[in-house]
Amino acid sequence: MKRTLPTALFIALGLLVTGCGKKPAPAPHAKPKPLPAWYLNTPKDDAHYLYGVGSAEDRDSALKAALVDIVLQTRRLYRRAAIEFTKELETQGLKSTLSITLAL
Repeated sequence: MKRTLPTALFIALGLLVTGCGKKPAPAPHAKPKPLPAWYLNTPKDDAHYLYGVGSAEDRDSALKAALVDIVLQTRRLYRRAAIEFTKELETQGLKSTLSITLAL
């Protein structure tokens, strides 16, 4: 018992001293880097490529955000798409045209 009381007091005093110590100064705020031109002016999609832009704290998250951007662009693209089908029919000497338009 005699040894545990001084040890406990020593530990408590140590915690008190370190807990009341001066906090380290916060790191200076770094100036944000300017955004690259390809981010501000995304290239236009063409017949071979789709472009997406994403930003995040790390590269993997930014890549996922860019892929989501591409998915949202394709959804908008396909909403405006339509399939047209036209077939000319001739039965018993009568000509007719069958035309079907499907909006996606």
